Amino acid sequence: MKEREVTNMTYEQILEQKTLEARNNNLLQVRREYKKDWVQEKIHSYCKRWDGKFTIAEIEESILNNDIIASMFAKDPSKQNISEKLVGEILNITKLPAVGKNCIRFTAEGDIVSNSGVNVSKSADFKIGDTYYTQKYTKEEGGAQDNQYNDVVDFLTKGSIKHKVGAILNGAYWHQRINGLREYFRDNPNVHITNVDELRRNNE
Repeated sequence: MKEREVTNMTYEQILEQKTLEARNNNLLQVRREYKKDWVQEKIHSYCKRWDGKFTIAEIEESILNNDIIASMFAKDPSKQNISEKLVGEILNITKLPAVGKNCIRFTAEGDIVSNSGVNVSKSADFKIGDTYYTQKYTKEEGGAQDNQYNDVVDFLTKGSIKHKVGAILNGAYWHQRINGLREYFRDNPNVHITNVDELRRNNE
């Protein structure tokens, strides 16, 4: 994509394009690397699951010649942190570590800790100025998505006790909920709820 095209696109439009590119690249990769361990492990597991109905050679041939079959063994773009990487690129910020001594989590008392534990928030994804942000891109409804919602509320509630915190929320799931979240935290001056495009406009 050209720089001007990217500038005129929303975060979600760019992400959709990046995800499509990743899917195509992942198809090419699985075909290049179908003899490597990471693909062979998937193939052997598939054969075992189907009680030998398909041979390894048959699956390998299908990977090379059938996009549908290849997609079943290719890497899943949703597990490649594309949305987080894109946030960093657009806003020119660095992703905070999710583990280790520099990881940022909040206790029930609002203190910063690096280790996970009972009644400890999920880790912060980014820091902009003096504000720690959790970042979510969620498209669909469902139980796992509702868990993400609860994680965001937990992060903002605990973190805001002693620190400035925020949530960067994009995707159809959050379009339906962001105003409700803002209302919920309306009287908390330590909470900032936004999305990538709002932050980008504020930085221009």
